[in-house]
Amino acid sequence: MTKVVYELDGRNFRTLEDFYDEVSRVLVSGAAWGRDLDALNDLIRGGFGTPRDGFVLRWVNAHLSRDRLGYPETVRRLKRRLTYCHPSNRAAVSAELREAKCSRGPTVFDWIVAIIRRHGPGGEEQEDGVGLVLDIPYERAWRYTGQHWVEAGSSLPTHQRPGVSSGCSDACPAFKKARPERPRPQFTSASFSPSGTGSPRTPDPGRAPPPGRSPRSP
Repeated sequence: MTKVVYELDGRNFRTLEDFYDEVSRVLVSGAAWGRDLDALNDLIRGGFGTPRDGFVLRWVNAHLSRDRLGYPETVRRLKRRLTYCHPSNRAAVSAELREAKCSRGPTVFDWIVAIIRRHGPGGEEQEDGVGLVLDIPYERAWRYTGQHWVEAGSSLPTHQRPGVSSGCSDACPAFKKARPERPRPQFTSASFSPSGTGSPRTPDPGRAPPPGRSPRSP
């Protein structure tokens, strides 16, 4: 039997709230729902406006979503979670926040993908029969080490490789270690000319030459 295909477009959202708007438009046709990750899990399970016998979720331009729902958005969401989470959970959320500030651990994009894949092949609730297709035009090979996303063939996390921008702050030890030292300026005798222009010193005709040197003509 052919399953229903729903299509999310990564061009339509930049934040988690925007993603919820896209879900409302595509999956439940504007119907009210909880608009949080737990409610998203219920929607994906089926029966809440989605087929009970499974469906396929095609996420086009997923590469845009991976960037937009990356570490900056993850930090923003975790800061917000700290304002309403139960006191017993604050330590765990704070630890996640510290990791996200150093570009480590799962992102908002990873949270969403994990929820969807839970209901598909190999997931804890695979009997729900939900398929996920991430439509990415060009994809490098990445692997997740448990702390960092690492490009295949490299042993350095993305935020520690030269030329790669990072969400890490100076508080991150890994970022400090990875920062290359600035090259020290190379000075020559011309750099210390009295005029400051970098031109060589002009000999003083009234001054005795150093031992072993003959005087120069002015």
